[in-house]
Amino acid sequence: MIQYPVFVYRKALKKREDGSAFDTLLVSDDEGRGQALKSGWHDDVVSALTRTNIDKSVDDVDFDSPPTRAELEGKATELGIKFDGRTTDRKLCLLIAEALGE
Repeated sequence: MIQYPVFVYRKALKKREDGSAFDTLLVSDDEGRGQALKSGWHDDVVSALTRTNIDKSVDDVDFDSPPTRAELEGKATELGIKFDGRTTDRKLCLLIAEALGE
């Protein structure tokens, strides 16, 4: 059973000032979560960043490309996650998801 409110995630529709590659949406019940998931949101950051989740009316955004290293590092820094050059992009995605409560 999910305890609400919870965040759902999607790949950012445009470049964010903080360098993060995803948007968040707070949902408060099963109905809201279900609607969000149907419209391209995901329950976890990794899925949001690695799966295509586009609104078909948005045609100028490349949703298939994974987040850049700079985007991952920006979000990790924002969240206070410690990393270095040996930290892989996949590991950084997992650390970000963990920090966000995934």
